[in-house]
Amino acid sequence: MSRPRRALLPLSPTSGEGIVCLCAAAYAIASLHSFYNPQRSSSALRWPSGGDVDIVEVSSMANVVGCSLAIQLALDRREGSPQGHFLGSFVLVAVAAAATAWAESTGDGGGCCGAGGIHRVLGTFVRLSVAGTNLKRARALKLSMPLQGGCLICVSQSLGHMLRLQDQQTWFVTIAIPLAHFCSELASLAGSPPSVNADHQGGLSLSHADALLLSNGAVSVVLWCLMDWNARWLGLLGGGSTDSHHHRRPSLMSRLWAWLFSPEVAEAEAARDAARKEWVLVRAALLFASLLFISLAMRPRSLGGRPSAGGVVASASICLLGTLLYVAGTEGIAGGILGARHLLLFDETNASLLVAWLGAVACTIPVLLALARSKAVSNIVLRKLFHVPALAVFASAFLADSPGRQGEVGGRAVPMLRLCSAGVLCVLMLCEFARLRLQGTGVASALTKFFRTFTDDRDSGGFILSHLSLILGLAAPIWIDAGLPRSNWPPLCSGMLAVGVADVLGALVGKAVGSVAICEGSTKTLEGTCAAISGTVACALAWDRAGGGLVSRQGELGFGTFALLCSSACLLEAFTLQLDNLYVPLYLYAVLLLGTLPGAAALAA
Repeated sequence: MSRPRRALLPLSPTSGEGIVCLCAAAYAIASLHSFYNPQRSSSALRWPSGGDVDIVEVSSMANVVGCSLAIQLALDRREGSPQGHFLGSFVLVAVAAAATAWAESTGDGGGCCGAGGIHRVLGTFVRLSVAGTNLKRARALKLSMPLQGGCLICVSQSLGHMLRLQDQQTWFVTIAIPLAHFCSELASLAGSPPSVNADHQGGLSLSHADALLLSNGAVSVVLWCLMDWNARWLGLLGGGSTDSHHHRRPSLMSRLWAWLFSPEVAEAEAARDAARKEWVLVRAALLFASLLFISLAMRPRSLGGRPSAGGVVASASICLLGTLLYVAGTEGIAGGILGARHLLLFDETNASLLVAWLGAVACTIPVLLALARSKAVSNIVLRKLFHVPALAVFASAFLADSPGRQGEVGGRAVPMLRLCSAGVLCVLMLCEFARLRLQGTGVASALTKFFRTFTDDRDSGGFILSHLSLILGLAAPIWIDAGLPRSNWPPLCSGMLAVGVADVLGALVGKAVGSVAICEGSTKTLEGTCAAISGTVACALAWDRAGGGLVSRQGELGFGTFALLCSSACLLEAFTLQLDNLYVPLYLYAVLLLGTLPGAAALAA
């Protein structure tokens, strides 16, 4: 894409990205303060569930944001290129805080192992991991003692959060600290180029932001599954589960007997508990992809540097075994299979959608490959053409389950989309796992040639993230929502709005008529950014008129605030030099979820 001749703002892309994130951080802190302290008390905040919470619970985000910004400035100077550490840190802590607060707002936060309690635990873990990473990098960069002290305060605040959870779930405190340290080391390994860590046999060469985000996401999924298994089988829910079904579960032997010798009983249970089984299957798919990434980050190549198909199969099988153990320990293998069959085939709408999705994939990939080989369109247009069928797939599921047709988000199309998108992530992650572990073989060469066709200069490292970032950006909001006790419609659509609408319109309009750069040194244009903002808001209004309920069912979030938050996401899209498909949807999900919290509407007044 040719660079525009004039610049609108006298800023660098990194400075613009930082300004957008700082404004969003101020909005997030104000939203959390309004939610936890609706009376504007200056002395103490209170959880909706009743426990006393000091104001440090909210101020910890401000501390993490400030430390991350200072560390990014030092990292960028050392590396000589934007590393996005501030953006990655902010997205992580904002999503964790928003999901925790939303789970609390539903009134299901009383028990540490309930849906709200699990998200509170995961939020605490993410804050501890990010704070620990900041402290480690501040010491490695030999930054000033006041900054290192600020990072240490962040760690102390996270440990204070953890102490409040200790009485309810002691084992979490036991494993959270080493897991947070492991997550920090994993981010360092994933972001190390081969020249930096020769013993690592070739790092993934991810940017600091990508390594931080993916490492925390992968380890959080593992912790999520461990907590779910623990809650179901060690009786910490009093015989209930992490969803709304609080019935006494049958013993292990009776369940095994039913699965093995009474399939009709298992099928009836699958029909009654379809939502719970769907959550388990989605987590299992994410667990498999997470274990593959962790294994790959720890050792990108086979032992001894010699490609071995047997070693790849053995490593992938171990990851699959861990996934199957999780399914067997929660719903059982037979129960999981019956749950998937019930979700995919026993609903007429879902079956029709599944056939349509498979047909769209079968038609799209050959056409785009033919366009790539003929070089009939530029690389940027080719990449955006991938977004159109992906948007159609996601939009069809959301429209089928739209609030105008189903009341609340209670249909079965979005759960099927959640499961299928997690399955696609597993396939793509398995391909990337095989491509890196089998370097030098024909299989790796073929996979590399295929995936490199749709990459740009931001994806020049060893780990190809473009294809993964598309499915992650679109589906991450509905995956995170899978564990929340009540769905929230506008944030669920953040992936489609950011990736399917704003990104496509901004790129195509900017390439066609763009002449004014949004800032100095950027290829993003003012015309493209304006098209992305207006197109996103117009799409939301048109969707609402068609019965999608995107604008009319926003709850606490007013339309003006909704449009402003979407505009900020489009500005982040224009400024950032990181993979926008990955960060912008998560950013938009976090701010929209924060905007729908009870009490947050007062900020717009």
